[in-house]
Amino acid sequence: RRILPSAPASNSFLNMAVAPNGYLWVATGKDVTGKGFFEFDGDSWKTYNMKNYSQLPSDAIYNLSIGADSTILLGSWGQGAIFYKK
Repeated sequence: RRILPSAPASNSFLNMAVAPNGYLWVATGKDVTGKGFFEFDGDSWKTYNMKNYSQLPSDAIYNLSIGADSTILLGSWGQGAIFYKK
């Protein structure tokens, strides 16, 4: 029997921020190595990328921060800013 723990889709953590709810958000890359961005809720990881979310303009997310209202502010490499509100 194989047990696979929850893990991020990559170990490329360019930038991280913790939201008021305690969730960790991770930016993954500034070029073709980018894997989108990750969310960790304390138990499991979620990947936000172009494959899972076609409205994303790029997987090259190199910077992020958390806004006062918990909006995730994401900087993409060459594709502008992305604002994500959960």
